[in-house]
Amino acid sequence: MQSPKVSLASTLLLISLHCLAIQVSSIDTLRQGENLNSTSQLISNNGAFSLRFYTPPNSNSTYLALWFTGRSRLSSPVWIGNRRNPIPTNSNPTLTLGARGQLTITHDDGGAPIDLYAGRSSEVENVTATLTDTGNFLVNSNGPAGLFWHSFDQPSDTLLGGMRLGVERSIKRNWTLTSWAAENDPAPGAYSMEWDSSSRNLVVRRRGAAIWRSGELKYYRDEAGQSRAEFENVGIGRDVFNFNFNFTAEEEEEYVMFTVLPFPGSPARVLSGWRLESDGDIVDVDRSMFLARPDAAAEQPAPPPDSAAAGLRAWAFFAFAAVVLDLVLFVI
Repeated sequence: MQSPKVSLASTLLLISLHCLAIQVSSIDTLRQGENLNSTSQLISNNGAFSLRFYTPPNSNSTYLALWFTGRSRLSSPVWIGNRRNPIPTNSNPTLTLGARGQLTITHDDGGAPIDLYAGRSSEVENVTATLTDTGNFLVNSNGPAGLFWHSFDQPSDTLLGGMRLGVERSIKRNWTLTSWAAENDPAPGAYSMEWDSSSRNLVVRRRGAAIWRSGELKYYRDEAGQSRAEFENVGIGRDVFNFNFNFTAEEEEEYVMFTVLPFPGSPARVLSGWRLESDGDIVDVDRSMFLARPDAAAEQPAPPPDSAAAGLRAWAFFAFAAVVLDLVLFVI
């Protein structure tokens, strides 16, 4: 016969294991009723991305943040789920996947729950929330309902491979990047980057005013014979940044997106992207290299006038002055 002490210990152990299983039963996936808290994280199957709660340095706010992991040198998140609704620090935030497929953040500070995705109107079964190998955090069903929601439809300041910039006309959605307000403040900032359908350019705006355009996509073949497409005003030369863009135009949507190609003789690089910094710069997030500096370009002085045109204007001025002088002398 077991002693009461042994029985109690066994019971407590089973309860602890059950609570741990309810918290996260799979490293990359939440199932209905499971939650992610401030001491746990999701990690994509290939180990490239992680999802966890994050408090920026010198900040009193906490956010649900998605990161590059592994060999990347990136020190900031690539996606923020609640950038307009920060959570007070030390308030024990929890992300839960609910019975209607809703993704909800709750915390102990007394504020209202934050819905990343509000879910369906009634309960649904076999729904999961998974952090994929591309960095897309998605809610879907194994049944006919399919995909419910994904983070790629809600970009923050970073464009990842497979993420779209453009418009979805049927529901009047714009896929747009918006900078952070400051280096340690993920709130929406002064700069945005969007796709301009009329010119087929990427446009960076500062408080709504356009300050930079990417130029059109230029198609060519690289040294390995691969078909490539890059923007005219991005980077410092072909094949340097190995971002291969493609453009899609359909009746209901129009957008650009990129894939990352390997450099010749080197392993494939998939951990890369474009970040719109809080000062308006566009950088390669994995290699910390500038792709464009829109604010600096906007502040450049106007180029000097064409020398031939300047000479013609000078000649016209002196000819006019000579005629005036002749008239004055004639009158005298």
